[in-house]
Amino acid sequence: MAKQYHLSFLGCVEIFAIIFTFILPFKFSTIAMMPAVPLPFSFFYVLIGMCPNGVFTMLSGFLLLLVLLDNQKNLKFNKYSLFFIAICASFPLISAIGFINASVYEYAFTQVSYVTGLATYAIAMFLLLNNSKNDFSNKILWAITLSSSILIIHGLYQYFYGFADAREALIAQSKTSGVDFIKGNFKTRLMSARVKSTFAISNSFAAHIILTLPIILAFFYKKAKNIEETYATRCILLYPFILIGLVVLYLTSSRAGVVCFIISLATVFFAIYAKKQNLFKSALIAIIIIFIIFFLSLFAVRAYFDFGAAVYRADYCWAAIKIFSNNILLGTGWGDFFHEYTQIKLLNNTEAPRLPHNMILSLASQVGIFGFISSIIFLCYPLYVFILKLKKIRCRNLSSIDFIPLAIITGFLAWAMHSLCDFNLQIPSTMCYAILLVLIFLNKFNKQKQDIKNLFVLKNFILLFAICALYLGYISTRNETAFFDFKMFCDPRFKTKQEYQNISIGTILKEFEKVHLINPKSPFIYIEVAHFAISKRQFLLAEQYIKKAIQYSPERASLYHKLGNIQTYINKNNDAKKNFEIAKKLFPFKYDNFKKISK
Repeated sequence: MAKQYHLSFLGCVEIFAIIFTFILPFKFSTIAMMPAVPLPFSFFYVLIGMCPNGVFTMLSGFLLLLVLLDNQKNLKFNKYSLFFIAICASFPLISAIGFINASVYEYAFTQVSYVTGLATYAIAMFLLLNNSKNDFSNKILWAITLSSSILIIHGLYQYFYGFADAREALIAQSKTSGVDFIKGNFKTRLMSARVKSTFAISNSFAAHIILTLPIILAFFYKKAKNIEETYATRCILLYPFILIGLVVLYLTSSRAGVVCFIISLATVFFAIYAKKQNLFKSALIAIIIIFIIFFLSLFAVRAYFDFGAAVYRADYCWAAIKIFSNNILLGTGWGDFFHEYTQIKLLNNTEAPRLPHNMILSLASQVGIFGFISSIIFLCYPLYVFILKLKKIRCRNLSSIDFIPLAIITGFLAWAMHSLCDFNLQIPSTMCYAILLVLIFLNKFNKQKQDIKNLFVLKNFILLFAICALYLGYISTRNETAFFDFKMFCDPRFKTKQEYQNISIGTILKEFEKVHLINPKSPFIYIEVAHFAISKRQFLLAEQYIKKAIQYSPERASLYHKLGNIQTYINKNNDAKKNFEIAKKLFPFKYDNFKKISK
């Protein structure tokens, strides 16, 4: 009876892990480390929309706790996957370095909470993959395949129907509230037809497609081989989905995604079919040459002809390298790439990204040398193992090749290259899928497992990770939900004119006190009060709260500019001039000394 209970409990843990993995891209595909853009945690929003990333961290902690409660006396591990999971487990500790120089506590806390969730999920899945006796990896592949297939089909639906519905709803809301919020970059994105499915932006969706499309096709191909029908029937089942996947990838308009996917396919193909005696040398040379061609084409050729996004991202990378060189040991702190970039950027425009659109440089510039090294190992180690194992792949007989690990490494290579030109690090669902697929890949290439020694120490380490994830996830979710409720209360876009006019300053300040007790170090709650006070022409109150916001975000140019604007209305012209000068110093290409808000 004891054994039966043990097996049923482990089965329940696996079912929870599979369901959690399946829903990741439907609930956790927003951008992490964006405390100014909160999401709520309520029953209604959990059913129909995205969840705060703190919920992801909590669920990861709960999953790891369940794995810990499984009373196995012997735990096994694969030596290749153990090294990779050690790198993943080090990310929270390395990310904590970002607290030291961070000028905004909220950014650092949000990022560390999120990265702790990633590491916790990785450890839980590592233990399940290495110790399950129920073909757990195959079930996880089913979850990834079905989830990603639904996303691709949803992307196609979105292209034909979803954009029109969204535009109509937002235009109607704008007319109801009387606030024209459909303008600028938001209007450009709304009116474009770049498919993004459940993701915040189309580039993130493209990264997810190039990571998972090869495994979808390989998994369907493997299952189609078991169909007792003709070859033509299997083609009818498989090839249309290949076409749909490629079409949806194209509809994301992510040029980097398409280029990375093509380069990855060519690289893996070349590596497999190169002459056996020169496998390692040929694969290495091919990767180097392709990387050179990739960066030349993406940053040089494209930039020369249209001066598009590639030039901006090259500027981000240049700035990140300069920031890293000035802060090699500890980095500039989480969230402060944005603040330093505005001061040292080369391009004369108002571009100001939160991150440098490069996983390695994002970690290097904000947490220093340890982030730089760990991110390189994270991206390169699976490729290193693949090169080591190339000699064991039978090249001449296609029927004997297991396409699953080849598909995984093809998707991972494409995603890794894409991570050098976008912020894939900040997308929870895609990061989890990348980690999970690498673990499956490493296990398939080396099926020999060893017993874990010092099991007591390991379980205490796991318990610590689980508790930290649960705590950080809870605090992050509580803060984000409280700020979301307060922001919605202050926002005129989702109210009629009469409803907004009936809200008094006193009511806003009472609501502010509630959220302030929960998260006193957030500059964004003060900014919301200031915006509301400006709309009511209470400029003295607005000045007071903007000054408080500056205390918690002292490097943000827009706050000094806003403060200067406010002070011009209350005849503090000398103070206003000083603040305009500070704003211009922090962001020279955006602010001039006497630019005012409209009265």
